[in-house]
Amino acid sequence: MSRIKLKNYLFIAFILVTFLIGLIFNENSSGGAKNDFTYALLNFNLFLLHDLRNIPWDIYSSTALPLFYIFLKSFFDQASKLNLVISNLLFSAFSIFIFYKLLIKKFNQNKLNKSYILLYSFLLLLSPYFRSSIFWGLEETIGILMLILTLYFFSFYKENKKLIYLILLVFFTSLAFYTRQSYLFLAAFIFIKIFNFKNLI
Repeated sequence: MSRIKLKNYLFIAFILVTFLIGLIFNENSSGGAKNDFTYALLNFNLFLLHDLRNIPWDIYSSTALPLFYIFLKSFFDQASKLNLVISNLLFSAFSIFIFYKLLIKKFNQNKLNKSYILLYSFLLLLSPYFRSSIFWGLEETIGILMLILTLYFFSFYKENKKLIYLILLVFFTSLAFYTRQSYLFLAAFIFIKIFNFKNLI
C-alpha cells in the first residue's frame, strides 16, 4: 500500500472515530439540534398516531413537508430517538455511498487515486450540520440524500438523454424539494437544464 493510500485511509478512520464519539456523547455541534429534536419526536409520534388522511396539520411542527415522517411511519411503530437515529444512520450511509459513486463517475477519467475519492466522500461526516442532524434524528438528512441522488442522476442524464434517467431525475428532484423547500434552486436549475432554454433564444 502506498503512503498516499495509507494516509487517506487513516484520515477516514479518524473521521469515523470522531463520528462514533459524537454519536455516543450526543454531539450538538450545530447548536440547535437538541431543541429541534423535540419537534422531530413530536412529529414522529403525530404520524404514528394518525392515518395519513387525518393528520392534524395545525400541530405539525416543521417548515418542511413530511416525507421523513411518512418514511418513518412505514417502518416503525414506536416514536423514539433510537428509531430516528437508526433511520438517519441509514440515510447518511447511503448518502456517502451515492456521493462516492458520483465522484468516481466525475473524476475517474482523471486517474485520481480512489482513496482520495473515498476520503472526499467521508468528508460529509465532518459537517456539523450533517453530524448533528444524524445524532439527533432530524429531518434534514433525508433531504441531503435526495439532493445527492438528484445530482447523481443528473450526471447520467447529461451524458445520455434516456427516458429512464429523465424519470429518475425528475422523481428525485421532486423528492428533494418535498423534503426541503430551500431546494427550490435545485428544482429550478434542473428544469432549466432539461428544457435547455438557450436554444429558445
